[in-house]
Amino acid sequence: MARKLRAGPACYHVFHMVPPMAGHEMNFFYDEGLHDAEGEYTYQIVPHGLAPFTFELTLGQRIKEQGMDLALDVHPSTVLHLRHRGHKLFIVSGWRNQRDSHLISTSSIKELGDLRGKRVGLIDFKDNLYISVAPWLQRAGINLEEVVWTRGVNPQRAPEALLKGEVDAAFVQVPSMPPLLERGFVHLFDPQAHYPNGRPDRIIVATERALEEKADLIQAFIRGMIRSYWFCRTQPENFVYLYNLERRLRIQSPDPDEVRRKPGDSPQHMERWPFPIDGIATAMGEYVRDMVQIGELAEEDSDGLEQAVRQEIARDAFTELAARPDMQETLARMREVVARIGY
Repeated sequence: MARKLRAGPACYHVFHMVPPMAGHEMNFFYDEGLHDAEGEYTYQIVPHGLAPFTFELTLGQRIKEQGMDLALDVHPSTVLHLRHRGHKLFIVSGWRNQRDSHLISTSSIKELGDLRGKRVGLIDFKDNLYISVAPWLQRAGINLEEVVWTRGVNPQRAPEALLKGEVDAAFVQVPSMPPLLERGFVHLFDPQAHYPNGRPDRIIVATERALEEKADLIQAFIRGMIRSYWFCRTQPENFVYLYNLERRLRIQSPDPDEVRRKPGDSPQHMERWPFPIDGIATAMGEYVRDMVQIGELAEEDSDGLEQAVRQEIARDAFTELAARPDMQETLARMREVVARIGY
């Protein structure tokens, strides 16, 4: 039997393990064909992250060392950087394709230009929150080094950090915003308004060899991932399971910060998880432009985007799912969520 399809997240953050583990435990991958004639799995999920967070330049080597076929939740900029250095990697699907939290500030801060010298909360240094607002801070005339980036303030903890005065601004999940706005805090930055075509902060990557030798397995895996995206955003029906799955994964995490973070605490939060309904990463040209602007991608590495994208696999996966009678009820539910939330 051929070697199993090996897939795993690039990032160690627990949230990035939720979709593949839900897909595994709900048998989506198995039911999409990732098993042999004896009923044994023909895939393996590798946990805990392949590369240091925000410093993914080691990812190409880690993929080689670990014998990986798919790397999940990768920055598109990492793929472009590594391809220019000989790594044959391709973007085959979307992962985190929206921003589901907005930047909220204290009442004295009225616009982005007022953040000079202020404390802005992040999960981690140069995380997805940072790269979503950094280009707009520069356009407002702020040098990014003039902002006091404050680690350890994830969107769930952000309301508490703002109320306690630990930070002057932080990203807050949409369902948690109204009480803060009622108390005089300011809605400073809406990523969805600034990126109406999407914000592909994380994507799924395949190696050239895997695409040549395991194309059918990769498409089956992506079908399972799309089904997992739908499952995660079907709320409140799946809330209790997903809450306990994330809680269990956090308890098992070797990182103390991840253990301390709370799971998604309401169906309203989970429904807004930023997974694309069709598995497609969008607006990558805008993303690449911004990453060059803020210095996270070299200009000479930015010209290979078209050659790096192989999303026809995800398109075919979604088309197949969308045509199946047994998927119609779930797909209709997801389309209602997209129409209501905007993604």
